[in-house]
Amino acid sequence: MILHVVFNGSRRHRSAITKSRRTVPLLVLLPYLSAPVNTLWDSFLQDERTAASLACFGMNRNVPQNEIEQWLHRMDIERLELRILRLQERLRELVAESTQKLAEPLRNYGSPREEGFPEEIPAPYPELSRGVLADRRLWEQVLYEGIMEGLGYSRNRIPFVRLAKAVSLNFVRSRGLQNNHLALTSLLFGISGLLPTARSLNEKASRIYVRSLSRGWKPFRKDPSIKHIHPAEWQFSPTRPHNFPTLRMSAAPGIIRNILTYEMFRRAIGRMKSPAPAEEIIRDLQELLLIDPDEFWANHYHFDRATKRPIRALGISRINDILVNTFFPLSLLYARVFTDVHVREGVLALRRAFPVLSENSSTRVMNRELFYGKKALGTLPLQQGSIQLYRYYCTKGRCGECEIGRRVLSGVSPRR
Repeated sequence: MILHVVFNGSRRHRSAITKSRRTVPLLVLLPYLSAPVNTLWDSFLQDERTAASLACFGMNRNVPQNEIEQWLHRMDIERLELRILRLQERLRELVAESTQKLAEPLRNYGSPREEGFPEEIPAPYPELSRGVLADRRLWEQVLYEGIMEGLGYSRNRIPFVRLAKAVSLNFVRSRGLQNNHLALTSLLFGISGLLPTARSLNEKASRIYVRSLSRGWKPFRKDPSIKHIHPAEWQFSPTRPHNFPTLRMSAAPGIIRNILTYEMFRRAIGRMKSPAPAEEIIRDLQELLLIDPDEFWANHYHFDRATKRPIRALGISRINDILVNTFFPLSLLYARVFTDVHVREGVLALRRAFPVLSENSSTRVMNRELFYGKKALGTLPLQQGSIQLYRYYCTKGRCGECEIGRRVLSGVSPRR
């Protein structure tokens, strides 16, 4: 625990602390350590990686895999339904805003970080009729916000959603900016608070680029209708450069253009109910989010951080995540509202055929402690179900609500 306080971070962070002059706590502790610091630190990291996370770990070996998979499929449905209800709640907010009517206070349905607890999600609203929801602009805004949330990855979701609301599609339409790439880029970086001053940059190409963005941002800087975001809300560390918010944000102007000019939502719905093979439809959906990089962002993670290798603001892995977490649930909500059986069946078929997403901490734990390294999470529904189970049951001590937990932990108190 002492080591965790002193060295709270990665190996690189540890090295930086060791090399700095702020090592007084470490110097005080050195005489009391039972082994060299590096040895203790490596041991701590290893213990942290191998510590069991599931209360049923070791006792769930004899649960038949088909029973585990049945439960994970139920968890997948729960996760999908909760996402649909989150999107429906946002639609209701947009309807209230568009009609400018007084409405009951909007209910809190959880932040983008906490979206899996059933009790935090409101029931469906019967007053959202087809007529009210026939306005495609509502659906496009929800799609846009969902994509922007996906750009934020795990650490910057909230500021990206705030940015999508500040630079709403209606704002872009009203000012005719949908095809003005430079103006959109300037607006997004300006509102985000991430646009630096040219004199603060060392690289000549960066200074030239920032000056052009500053000129584009100038007409909007004092607009009283714009809600600015403080730069401290964005997290760069500990985040991989490919997930830096600056690089991800560079894709947003292209996304806005594709939604407004190329009717991304309409095209996506059309592909969902296409009779074409699933692999072909998946490729078509991925292409909707394949944004051609700016010349500057093709080799920069940050305004003053160049790379020799070409990069993309959105890779296939992030695109697939956005398709699963935004496109599919939003399309199912559309199918539910307009009773479109073809869209519904198409989305469900695509989910069954869709490749599994990249591993994360939740799926690694479940593979290790539920399937014991058998890599059994080979389908998207099983993978999504495992995430729901781990994040909102296993880590919360809700073993009594889990079929696996009830089976193996009878009479055993859940481990906290």
